[in-house]
Amino acid sequence: MGKGKVLEELLRETCFLIKKVGRQVLKDYDLTSAQFEVLQKLYFNGKMRMSDISRELGVAKSTITGIVRGLESAGYVVKAKDPNDLRVNVLELTSRGKEIIEKVIARRQDFVSQCLKSLDIGITERLREDLNRLLDSIRKESKDWL
Repeated sequence: MGKGKVLEELLRETCFLIKKVGRQVLKDYDLTSAQFEVLQKLYFNGKMRMSDISRELGVAKSTITGIVRGLESAGYVVKAKDPNDLRVNVLELTSRGKEIIEKVIARRQDFVSQCLKSLDIGITERLREDLNRLLDSIRKESKDWL
């Protein structure tokens, strides 16, 4: 088995479990994973055009429209016309939407902290350094793939 295959499998399973634990919070808010992905994009990127969210998440614009409708009615996002182009809708997270993201992030961080308790501090530090180097490499390489 190649290094890329093994590492991809480990990273995929790690990310999946961390997300799964974090998303337990979503049950309290009756949110789908797709709705959460939109909220997360807005949280980390600020205001975004609906077309940009569609492109970044790799889903059809019509799908984003349906997701946003539910988020708006729940009070998690507000939609406004772009003052530079009135044909374009821009989304912004509300304070209620920010609260959900922050709760999910806190839950994920608590989970990871709990998992790290069983590891030696030296291993934890090396892991952080190695993951930073891997992330830098992935960011550089992804430019050619995306």
